[in-house]
Amino acid sequence: MNTNTQEKYDEIDDFHKGFARVRQGDKWSYINEKGTLITPIKYDIVYDFFQGVAIVRIGAQYGLIDTSGKEITPIKYDLINDNDFYTHRPAAALLNGKWGFINEKGEEVIPFIYEDTAYFDKDYVAVKKDGKWGFINQKGEQIIPFLYDDASYFSEGLALVMKDDKYGYINDKNETVLPFIYDDGALFENGKTWVQVGDKQFEINKLGIEIK
Repeated sequence: MNTNTQEKYDEIDDFHKGFARVRQGDKWSYINEKGTLITPIKYDIVYDFFQGVAIVRIGAQYGLIDTSGKEITPIKYDLINDNDFYTHRPAAALLNGKWGFINEKGEEVIPFIYEDTAYFDKDYVAVKKDGKWGFINQKGEQIIPFLYDDASYFSEGLALVMKDDKYGYINDKNETVLPFIYDDGALFENGKTWVQVGDKQFEINKLGIEIK
């Protein structure tokens, strides 16, 4: 980068995906690899680009911009969770106390009607409505009813859910694979997970058999 570009800014971050974050005073923007600003220097926080979009913040509100610097959503959201953009799935966003989902084009693809949410695993995500958790797909269609007091995302085909103060594991057809006998548990990884019954913590496989 040339010296003239460096002298314009109080801070220049490293380039990521073809753009670098730059700061003047307490405001931020981005420059491209030619050193050209793509937006006015007006944001309080800016995040790295990924999948062609970046999260920006003004005050307490968040929005999305594209690589041309265009704001593809209004700067109106209380929070945007961009984890699902990494896998080309809709990202959870919080608006006026309710969660919904937006895609990489900035479109609101699942309505803002949920009290809480987890992350997409493949096509499904756990969401909370009227005090109970269920699962929807990327179109917002319910695939598992709102029956559970707590729910995780699916991992290796199974989700950890709570009912009547006990945890169990279900598949994406809402079939109970491991019974609701656990006081705590975790997601499956490499075919095993840990669970707790009373004061005892131990590892089990997908058949529910303790791994010694």
